[in-house]
Amino acid sequence: MIISQFIFGQLCFSKEDQELWEDNPVDYINKKMDPLDDFRSPVLAASNLLIDLAVDRKKTTLMPILAFVNNILTSYNQAAPEARDPYYKDGALNIMATLAAPLSSKRSPIADSLEEFLATHVVPEFSSTYGFLRCRALDAFGRYASREFTNKDLLVTATNRILERLHDPEIPVR
Repeated sequence: MIISQFIFGQLCFSKEDQELWEDNPVDYINKKMDPLDDFRSPVLAASNLLIDLAVDRKKTTLMPILAFVNNILTSYNQAAPEARDPYYKDGALNIMATLAAPLSSKRSPIADSLEEFLATHVVPEFSSTYGFLRCRALDAFGRYASREFTNKDLLVTATNRILERLHDPEIPVR
């Protein structure tokens, strides 16, 4: 499957990303948080392909993509903390962030489950020991923030944790 073999690998935080994060966090922000900065980026190409598959081939690809992401997130949560792969979780959250627009639509098959997804997999990572995972969680939550939340406690909790991240020691997280 193209998702697991190509796209997912491109969307995971890499060793090159780590080097840029540490050596030049401002360049990291410019390169990773504004993908239009680099039109030739394989990450941008993978993101665009993912969106095209999920939107144009929705009937055959969306649910397998979501099942793939769900398997990664479930495995991550079930593993012992020292056995968890934060790079895989970053990739899974990146897929969900990339697909925020089609997944948030009223016709989305999982629109009613998004708040549970955010509460279970995104908001807890605002306090991750990994800066890149905190950054990805904030980005993912931000992509879904325009939706109407029915769980006001989730919104209050997320808002408070986001405000705490304004004092994060890592520049890209702030």
